Amino acid sequence: MSMRSTLSLDGIFRGPAPLHHTLLAGCKNTGITLQTLHPKHFDHGTILAQTPLPGFSIPVPGASPECFSVAELLHLVAPKGAEMLVQGIRDQVFVEPTVDMGWHQGSEDPPSVRRAPKITSEDSHIDWKTWTSKEILRREAVLGPLWNKFTITSDPSHVHTSRAAMKRIILSGFEHLEAYGKARRGPFQPGVAFTPEASRPGFYVATCDGEMMAINRMKIEGEVEKQALAAHSTLGLV
Repeated sequence: MSMRSTLSLDGIFRGPAPLHHTLLAGCKNTGITLQTLHPKHFDHGTILAQTPLPGFSIPVPGASPECFSVAELLHLVAPKGAEMLVQGIRDQVFVEPTVDMGWHQGSEDPPSVRRAPKITSEDSHIDWKTWTSKEILRREAVLGPLWNKFTITSDPSHVHTSRAAMKRIILSGFEHLEAYGKARRGPFQPGVAFTPEASRPGFYVATCDGEMMAINRMKIEGEVEKQALAAHSTLGLV
């Protein structure tokens, strides 16, 4: 019989990317699952051992939970997964007939199953209408640089003509501007970038929760990465 150690509480996050989706969902706890390999379906084997609910906490000392990365989570759970696998071999939990030790056994209120599908580029595609400032920080920490499409032109009068081009813009180095008072934010729509004033040089954008963020780096399709403000000034981003 084959078995594998899964770095999640299987059945809570089921799929090929449990670590990513644990963080994207803002979970404060996670766990380890040791299970057999199902002959047809991924993550549907018999659970041989599992971290008891609610799992163990994801510590974020001295930092925002939104900034916890997949690498940091892997560093936390990998040793625990190895320990569970070794202990399972010692206890011979794989010997038939196997016993299902999953959290759903005897639980009156088990957690709902969530899919953890493979991460794609669309997961990094910013949705300004629904992504809050915390969601943007979380996505960048988990997935890396984010992206959207903007109109590129050297002349603002060409925005709605064939002389303007829609290009993908890769954005990184997001910073939540807590000190930027709400009274000074103005009636900016989410996703509309602007440069506030000469005394505060930068490339800023409002989010759907009424917060303000700075974007520090930018890479426009077909160009090299630049400091965001410089890219905005020289490449005609509107």
